[in-house]
Amino acid sequence: MASEFGDFGIEGSATTLDDVNPVPIYELTPQQDGIYTVVCTLLAHQPGGATVQYYVQAVWRSSGGGVAADGAPLSSAVGVLAPVGVSTDVSDGKARLLVTGVPSQPVLWRLKGHRFDVTAGNRGAVSGTGAAELGDTTISGSCATNDATTQVPIYSFSPEKDGLYTAQAILAVWEPGGRGAQYYVENNWVKIGDTVSVDGTIYADSAGTLGPTGVIADVSGGAARLLVQGAPGHLLWRMKGVRLDLTA
Repeated sequence: MASEFGDFGIEGSATTLDDVNPVPIYELTPQQDGIYTVVCTLLAHQPGGATVQYYVQAVWRSSGGGVAADGAPLSSAVGVLAPVGVSTDVSDGKARLLVTGVPSQPVLWRLKGHRFDVTAGNRGAVSGTGAAELGDTTISGSCATNDATTQVPIYSFSPEKDGLYTAQAILAVWEPGGRGAQYYVENNWVKIGDTVSVDGTIYADSAGTLGPTGVIADVSGGAARLLVQGAPGHLLWRMKGVRLDLTA
């Protein structure tokens, strides 16, 4: 399914019956060496009872025909239902996202989100914009880093009017043949007269085992920018997201 925010729109559903047996709610089969990441919302409902919503990031890596979960998934929850939680594994060459419920009771689950892949042959445009349903503008970018100190731009734009400019994006990074990580990023810039500045502190959380890396926001020559900072060695980066502007 086509997706404006990620490479693929993903969805799934499942029912858990206990707090012992994890149930797969989404699975994928990697076709190339690289990392495969998801960002999704998980809804859980105990019929006639409580509910919970999870925000989840998960990363798997594929190398030489082998597939492995790349670290534990990152999740946060809103709601009072307390399932055992969300996990990842690999079974028969398939990367899987699993859910585990509550003792001796059925729980209904639904997943909706996005999948984002980084392989040597799939890195997307260096930068790009287009129409979007979620935001005013879809944004994308790719770059490479070769050390742990140089900050490399992955996205930039020049605000035209006074106002607030916000970005919400997924950034995925892969060490070819090795580990990976995925960032969820939000940042604000503001333009007043001839001055563009970062408004507040960038928000970025990550899943995966590759580190230390990071995402930075700045302004250079009047352009608002997102930059990435790598780790020792060659890393490939991809970004995809949306920008939402508020001007007079």
